[in-house]
Formats: sequence, C-alpha cells, structure tokens
Amino acid sequence: MAQVASQLQQQRQQQQEQKNVSNSNSVLLHKKLLIPTYASIVWIGLMTVGVIASNVGLTNAQLELQRKTTQISQINNKNSDLKQEISELSNYSRLEKVADTSGLTLNNKNIRNVTK
Repeated sequence: MAQVASQLQQQRQQQQEQKNVSNSNSVLLHKKLLIPTYASIVWIGLMTVGVIASNVGLTNAQLELQRKTTQISQINNKNSDLKQEISELSNYSRLEKVADTSGLTLNNKNIRNVTK
C-alpha cells in the first residue's frame, strides 16, 4: 500500500511538473505574442497620425486655392471696371469736349490712324 501511495504521489508530482512546464511555456508564448501585438498597435497609431496629417495638409491647400480663386475673381472684376472706365474716358465726344474747354482745335493734317 505504501508503494501504491508512493507511486500516486510521484504521478501527482510529475503531473504538477508538467503543468508548471506547460504554464511557463504558455507564459513565454503570451510574451512572444505581446511584442507583435504592441508593435501592430503602434504601427496603426502612426499610420493614423500620418493620414490625419495629410488630410489637414489637403484641407489647407484647398482653402488656399479657394482664397486665390477669390482674389483672381476680384482682380478680374476690377480689370473689367477699369476697361469700362477707359472706354468711357476715351470716347471721341468726351475727348472733343475736353479739347474745346482747353482751347484746342482739330487739325486734320495731324490725324493718323493707328492699328494694333
């Protein structure tokens, strides 16, 4: 009986040692899995920051493009207004009135046609 009890105790010790070995193996496996997991999380975080930064840059570029388009439109409008003013000021009847008020006369010998 003592021998059977001794054998049972040895079997229990062996089973306990096997459990300890398997537990230490599973701890090592968990440690090995944690490193790639953390690395993946860090990589995903960095990629997210990169995407957000590029979106911010794109938004800033679009805003600058909109500002420049508005400026171009304003300048074009101003140019149109100035062309209209030039046409009004260089009208023949207006020039004739200005010449009369200044005491100038029209001399046909001095008139030349210029083409662009």
